Amino acid sequence: VEVKNEQGRSAIFDAVVFTIPAPQLLDINMDGLMSQEISDSISKVQFTPRFSLMAVFEEAPQYDWVMKYHDDDVVRFTVWDNVKRSHGLDPTLLIHSSALYAVRNTDVKTKEEVGEEMLERLKELFPELPAPKKAIPHFWRYGQTYKPYPGAPGLVTINENPLIVAGGDSFMQTSNLPMCAKAAEKLADRIIEGF
Repeated sequence: VEVKNEQGRSAIFDAVVFTIPAPQLLDINMDGLMSQEISDSISKVQFTPRFSLMAVFEEAPQYDWVMKYHDDDVVRFTVWDNVKRSHGLDPTLLIHSSALYAVRNTDVKTKEEVGEEMLERLKELFPELPAPKKAIPHFWRYGQTYKPYPGAPGLVTINENPLIVAGGDSFMQTSNLPMCAKAAEKLADRIIEGF
């Protein structure tokens, strides 16, 4: 199958595997290879957005956790990225918003405004933390699957020959790390089966 990018460059592949958020598949010109049934089913997939903030510190207190979930209306998850990735960079805390907070603030506030609110909440959750030397906000329109592809088949074969498949948590019953891994296994099995 020939694949072209927006600049017009192209390459030929034996197969194409998509692991992007399912709604983004509808933005790709597949020259009629995607059936109307698959297109209609993909249009039913829904995501919740997410905001995140990377806070980099000169120094930070030592904690007995690397990742932590919070029962909070603004902050849902925090992780010390420098510890998780075992690199010697400055202490770096990644903060993820709750789904409901992101839904309420998408297209209402800028990511910078949300970043300030997340920093304020971080100070409430961890008053011992110093002010970060750098804080970088980010927004994902497709943060986590809310309503998966109908029937949650794990993957969808868009075209048999050449093989074009789509998979990932958009096609699983639940959107979490174990389901992402299961989706990857299903995709790998499908590719092996196709060759």
